[in-house]
Amino acid sequence: MINSQNIKPFFIFSAITIIAVSFLIAGFNVYPPPSGNSSLFVPPAINLAAGNGLIDDLSHIRLNQTKDARFISYPPLYPVLLSILMPRTDSIGAFVAIAVMEILIISFTALILYKILRTTGDNGEISWFNILIIIFSIFAIAGPLLNYNGTRPEIVFQLISVAWIMSVIYLTRHKNLWMLLGIIIGAGLATHPLHGFYFSILSALLFSYVTNTKSAINNILRAGVLGVLVFLLILALSPHGALDYLNGMRDMAFRYASTMIFWTGSSPLTGFESPLNTYGQDLLRYLVLSPASFFWGPFVLFVLILAAKNYKRLNSGIKSPHLFYLFLFVFLAVMSGIIFLGHADSIYYLTMLGSIFVVIASYLVSKEKVFGRVVLFMLLATMSISSLRVFVLMPFYFLDGVRISEARNIIENLNLPDCDDCVGISPANLWVLSENYPSIITELQAERTGENLGKTAKIILLGQHGSSLMEPPKEIKGCQIEKDYFAKEKPPSFFGIKIANIIPGHGFAVYECEIQTKSI
Repeated sequence: MINSQNIKPFFIFSAITIIAVSFLIAGFNVYPPPSGNSSLFVPPAINLAAGNGLIDDLSHIRLNQTKDARFISYPPLYPVLLSILMPRTDSIGAFVAIAVMEILIISFTALILYKILRTTGDNGEISWFNILIIIFSIFAIAGPLLNYNGTRPEIVFQLISVAWIMSVIYLTRHKNLWMLLGIIIGAGLATHPLHGFYFSILSALLFSYVTNTKSAINNILRAGVLGVLVFLLILALSPHGALDYLNGMRDMAFRYASTMIFWTGSSPLTGFESPLNTYGQDLLRYLVLSPASFFWGPFVLFVLILAAKNYKRLNSGIKSPHLFYLFLFVFLAVMSGIIFLGHADSIYYLTMLGSIFVVIASYLVSKEKVFGRVVLFMLLATMSISSLRVFVLMPFYFLDGVRISEARNIIENLNLPDCDDCVGISPANLWVLSENYPSIITELQAERTGENLGKTAKIILLGQHGSSLMEPPKEIKGCQIEKDYFAKEKPPSFFGIKIANIIPGHGFAVYECEIQTKSI
């Protein structure tokens, strides 16, 4: 007779395999078309891999407000790591590298969940219910990774967060744990300042939970100092040097802060009008109602409620309560600020903590009675179904959509003008169709310099994915349509239910502007 304990891991492995194969297929086909702000982070990695240096000749006007194309407004670890993993020096190679990181995150998250839930099970055995929890958890994480986090530094945070969790599980009592967490803090800072802050607070919470006050302070300070040194070392070893990065990040931080907090008119960074009036109005949409939220808002709320419910049990194990609750207050304050941004950043900064959240939820609910387990099951099932939408749309992309290879061939054969900023793209995710970045200007770039895209560019490319139109308009920005490469099939449906407004893909239309002298 087959032992059920031996066959249970097979189902987890099968789920990982399905997700991994889907990630690789998606990577080789740049599916789904990335979010617009992927243009800020991925092209510099492609430039570095191609031997052009870590330069951002696509979005530098928006970020640096200068003609300086060096990528110095953000820390360098994400584009550097991406360039190392790329099998080829184009957008397809970048997305394959992203798929590799996504697979690592999913695989190690599943492994951690299996260890925790097996340890908390009866006689060291894992139940079928917990097998489903693990499978739903990794599908819930897969959706945001595939949709947007893969093309942002958040994917590196999530990859490092898996290492942080494993450090907590296997080395909590080790005397040199501070060294490993210090390296993790430094790597986080070299990805994004907020990421380093997160790891610093999480590490401080850990030390204050498991050691007395004196030891906790000692370990926190040592890990923090080491983290800063690792951060500076990574900057020093990167293409532009530590001082340039620090100056670039400082300038970017000031501009971002002025945009989000002090600016009351048209934003110099984003082009939005009156952020103070509009920034919080989409809270429900970004965290719950939008397909891109993947229902993570209610899940994070459930985790917080679950932690509060287990207060007495958790409180009894705290070794340095004053320190612990100080750092917990800081962590919750930052989390609340992020949640109530009411902006796309809210969901980015929540879902990047996905592996940590599902591990905490799974551990806490293992001590709960039936009700808590059922609520977690229902939430993860809902999040998994939401994530599955991205996977279900993939066959429609291959059958009826404009595939990346087809779109890139069209661009190559169009013989577009080769001059600085003379090919306008809207939305910015059309950057994946060509690596001739100096000739491309995004709509956001044009707005940043106070120009109309139709007056700046000779040719405009309008992406179908960003416009959600079945037919392109005859005119945009004063430019007339010349070529139409939109997918024309009816919107995809699943069992008669429409699941998207258009066929996913890289369809676009070409517009000729008045300053263009030759027809393409």
